[in-house]
Amino acid sequence: MKLIIAELGYLLVKGKLIKNRYSLRERFAGFLRIYFLTIFLGITGVGLSFAFFNLIKMERPVNILGHLLENQKLIYQFVVICMIAPFVEEMLFRVCLRYSKLNFAVTAGFCFYIFPGILIKGRGIFGEDNPLSLRIALVLIVIATIYSILQSKPVFDNHLAKFWSSHFKLIFYLSVLSFGLIHVTNFEINPATFIVAPMLTLPQIAGGFMFGYIRLKYGILYAVLLHAANNFMPFAIHAMLG
Repeated sequence: MKLIIAELGYLLVKGKLIKNRYSLRERFAGFLRIYFLTIFLGITGVGLSFAFFNLIKMERPVNILGHLLENQKLIYQFVVICMIAPFVEEMLFRVCLRYSKLNFAVTAGFCFYIFPGILIKGRGIFGEDNPLSLRIALVLIVIATIYSILQSKPVFDNHLAKFWSSHFKLIFYLSVLSFGLIHVTNFEINPATFIVAPMLTLPQIAGGFMFGYIRLKYGILYAVLLHAANNFMPFAIHAMLG
């Protein structure tokens, strides 16, 4: 745990992490330690967030997404919270923390899943009631297009690689903050919500830092697994309490 704390401090200050080789056993043990630390930071973030709203005597905005999911079947909630959300968000916010042509293309592609996807309405490609298949097709087209451009134009790839190398600290913190702040859309939106967004999404910002850390340390698969495990905890508690 001391090594993890030291690495987190180095990442916080320097904005980078030295990647080493780890055995499967070392990865498993490290993952568990990081998971428990992530849960602790998440609980601390929730506590500080509630304390902040109590201090300023402001009612905490209503979590609209949470209420919407409550009306769905438990299996649907599990798939969205513990499978789809971790995968999509890690592809969007963390995969590009290690630059490559494919990683950059994947991040750009998943931007088209989240942002333009919000505006896509109606039926999907196969006639289903939601446009999920249409959004997935758009993601795949964007990924293939951008990867092909970078593959055929090495000059673009070289410029991006140099930019990532020289501005990685900025990229890392943008990843952490944008991941946290995008969760403000889970809540009832009004001008006051945006003003208090950093404190409202403090647990997600802390989580984004930890997901970024494990992505750099072990790889993107472990970031997805940590994100899923982190989401499973509140889901399981809510499911048990009914």
